[in-house]
Amino acid sequence: TTTTTTTTTTMHQSRSFLLFVVVTVFSAFVSAIPPNEECCDRANDENACLAHTANGLLSFDNCVGGLGVDCEGVQRNINFGAVGTITVDLVKPVPIGSDKVRLKTAVGSILHDLCCIEHPQGAFCHSSNYPIDETLNLFGNADNDCACIMEWRKAAWNLLRGRFWYHDFEKAAGSSDLTADSLVRESWLPTGSGTNYLGFKSDWGLEETVATSQLCAPRGTQLDCPSEDNNCKVPCFGTSCKACASGCSRRHRKRWQKNGRDHANAGDSDYCCSGEFKEVYWHISGTRYGTCA
Repeated sequence: TTTTTTTTTTMHQSRSFLLFVVVTVFSAFVSAIPPNEECCDRANDENACLAHTANGLLSFDNCVGGLGVDCEGVQRNINFGAVGTITVDLVKPVPIGSDKVRLKTAVGSILHDLCCIEHPQGAFCHSSNYPIDETLNLFGNADNDCACIMEWRKAAWNLLRGRFWYHDFEKAAGSSDLTADSLVRESWLPTGSGTNYLGFKSDWGLEETVATSQLCAPRGTQLDCPSEDNNCKVPCFGTSCKACASGCSRRHRKRWQKNGRDHANAGDSDYCCSGEFKEVYWHISGTRYGTCA
């Protein structure tokens, strides 16, 4: 009887521990996905935003992943004051023959379009919901729980900081293949001015499509590598520091992968065509980036 009781107790403890592990892992996974709330009450046209949500309309079906709306760039300047302005010319598409267009493309623009596909009512997914004042979040009063706001913010900062590349898209309506793709890439989302990020990287619960899975940053492209990522840190003293894998001075090479850091796979390196960085740069001003190998 004692043996049976002990065995039963052990089994119950094992099941309880397994349940605890499953719940903990699930909770950690859920916490890595933004709430993606509707937030039409913060939109520039609340009624239109609600109507758009109710209809479940899809805002993006061509040039998915490129900066701007579909294949059209932006229709008006978006002024962020002293920080900078996203002008019509800055995101202007370049015609390639009669059926293609060349667009600037960034990690943020890919994430934002994927978010808008899943949340058509999201921030900057439809003209009724353009919360311009929440883009920078300089005073910390933006609601980062609103769908797609952090992805939009990342796209804006990527553009203003030159962290983009060019891609040629088919411009016919519905030309982007939105079939689900198994590719999983992780990145970092900014909570405010573009130098402060959430404390972890994630795929943000966004499902890649065939169209977006083909978009990657070529060699030499600079992508985000925030201080919140320990792998983005460079062990040195001074106002700026650099670590690199090759093709640089010996002192910079000696810092590469030092102290257990994985510089090659730091920051947004998943979006490099190579899947890796060849260099990580840090500056006291808050500028931090990795360069694609």
